[in-house]
Amino acid sequence: MLLAEARLPDQPRPSKSSFGGFNVALNVPINGLEAHTGVELSVVSKVTSRVNTAFSIAVSGMQAASLRLEAAARNIANAGSEGALPDAQGVAAPRQPYQPVTVEQQALPNGGVTATLRKISPGFVAALQPGSSQADGRGMVAMPDVDMATEVTNLVTAKQAFAANAQVLRVTDEMLRSLYDILDDADDRKR
Repeated sequence: MLLAEARLPDQPRPSKSSFGGFNVALNVPINGLEAHTGVELSVVSKVTSRVNTAFSIAVSGMQAASLRLEAAARNIANAGSEGALPDAQGVAAPRQPYQPVTVEQQALPNGGVTATLRKISPGFVAALQPGSSQADGRGMVAMPDVDMATEVTNLVTAKQAFAANAQVLRVTDEMLRSLYDILDDADDRKR
């Protein structure tokens, strides 16, 4: 897949690099009055702006994946904790169980995402634990409402999302390095 083409006056064929199976070449307009390399500065500015956007989007995705990983780890680690059930009027007991969390993720208008932790409410289920110090007169305690299958799925999903966004960073970095190499080559040919 040819995205664009680079041609300098003394270069008959475009310079191409391969990124993840894609053939990439850059279309670099020439204007001798602009940069010492002869490359139009506005093109370089546009490319680096898009690279910065790609970096920002990938980093926000990695942060969201990290937060999903953190939420799942918290939920799994505290799944066995217990607390007292609220009384009949719904008044919370002094020692409440761990309250599981979930991640709310929202798309940002210019790309990327924002993610925040939110406590799940009510977040507990009644369980029979007559030997617990937190048990009521019927032997019931409040246990976090954590589904292990869901949490393990969240771990795997977070890992894959993090890896995908890390790959975007690697490819974007390779593309930027390739652009700098093309500009250096153009500068060397001018000297």
